[in-house]
Amino acid sequence: MKFRRSCPIKPVWLAGLLLASWMPGVLTELGAWEGQLQVTPYYDSNAGETIQSPVGTPGIRVRTSAGNSYRWGPLRLNGSLFLQGFGNIRAEEESKLILLPELHITYQLLPGVSLLGSLSHFRKSHYGSNKSYRWSEYTAAIQHPFNPQFTGWLEFISRGTTTQFRTKYHYLASELQAGCRYAFHRQLSLNGSLSLLRIEHKDYRAWDLTDQGQLIRLSDHQKDIGAACNLHLQYRDQVIAGLHSGVESMQSNSVIGSYTQFLLRGYLTGHIGRSTFYHVVLQVTQKNYRYPQYQVARWYLDPESSVQNRAHFRLERLSGAHLRWHLQVSSLQNESILLNRYYDKVLIEVGGTYDW
Repeated sequence: MKFRRSCPIKPVWLAGLLLASWMPGVLTELGAWEGQLQVTPYYDSNAGETIQSPVGTPGIRVRTSAGNSYRWGPLRLNGSLFLQGFGNIRAEEESKLILLPELHITYQLLPGVSLLGSLSHFRKSHYGSNKSYRWSEYTAAIQHPFNPQFTGWLEFISRGTTTQFRTKYHYLASELQAGCRYAFHRQLSLNGSLSLLRIEHKDYRAWDLTDQGQLIRLSDHQKDIGAACNLHLQYRDQVIAGLHSGVESMQSNSVIGSYTQFLLRGYLTGHIGRSTFYHVVLQVTQKNYRYPQYQVARWYLDPESSVQNRAHFRLERLSGAHLRWHLQVSSLQNESILLNRYYDKVLIEVGGTYDW
């Protein structure tokens, strides 16, 4: 099995992670290395995320990760490396390798005031084709607890994405978010956030309509500007239960880019006895385009990257201090690369995880 030779990690990100890994002589507190290895046979009913004639396949997923944390006075670094491979018996072209290194930084500027930052790079390469997706992201935030019940933050997120399918597409997504968390008491809390969003495409040209209602390409690249609001209510006690609602509105210079989206997600996590745990998620998303009748292919999208409609159940059982087994069933309905067209997928998996 041969994947593309291009390096999946940008040198500057790799250098940062390696620097964090070789600083124990300088940092005052070196944490213990932690990691896991997971092997999971699965069945995927729609490996190619297609609308028509889906191809189902059994396969196996191998996932491993490792990480460490360092502390130097008011500075704390957390570095991790995540690697995941999918091998399909059918639809071999959908077999893939995913790599994700991350570095998180926390600096206590003043008592109760923290500066937060992160660097991450994602790379997904497909077997037997030049199809790939990659993005690099950095974040910067300031967080301040005004009192034991109320915490506020301001965060900037920037992600540059490159999609390789029939050709290469590049775009830059930015978000400025103001948020807060209010703890009613120890078990119940409410998070809220307001975001300003901006997406600038470097290669994908905008679409417009003629007087006769036909699509034409413009010389300008697509640019999207919008806003989002999210609320998240969570209860933590013998069970963990939550309800998340969100609304997002985007306006674009391209007729295919303007939409309004509503999201509602509920989840419940608990235990059966001392060693068995369950996790249930239900999510519904309604996305309304300004011009839903135009079926335009947006080759810059990764149809696997966004989960919109989901019913998910996971049962997990501990077997000793380091080993656990799981059964998981997920039903998904997500948007394809075609505007306002959705594909269905069912995932069934049974696997084991070793933590170290």
